[in-house]
Amino acid sequence: MKREKIWVGIRHDGEREVFRYYVTPVPQSRGGDYAACIGPFNTVRGAKWMARYGKNNPHCHTVGEAERIARLEAEMIPCPSCGGTGGIGHCNRCNASGYVRKKKGKK
Repeated sequence: MKREKIWVGIRHDGEREVFRYYVTPVPQSRGGDYAACIGPFNTVRGAKWMARYGKNNPHCHTVGEAERIARLEAEMIPCPSCGGTGGIGHCNRCNASGYVRKKKGKK
């Protein structure tokens, strides 16, 4: 049995959603639900990031970039000043910068 792949579908109204499908989706196979599809993704985290932040984003043009950015954001620790989070290396709540990624390996 084939494994389901992870895709982001762009509806005709511009909304994006994550879905799983066995083969490369074409309009006939999905019943015309989507105007376009992006993928396949390796992780749901990368697909969700692309669905949420990928539209008109100059930093994210490919599946690989979405996967990489989503992984980096997941490795971020909360802001030491206020506990908030933001983009990569910047807190949107208190405007602090200089985040440090979680260290892998030793605790």
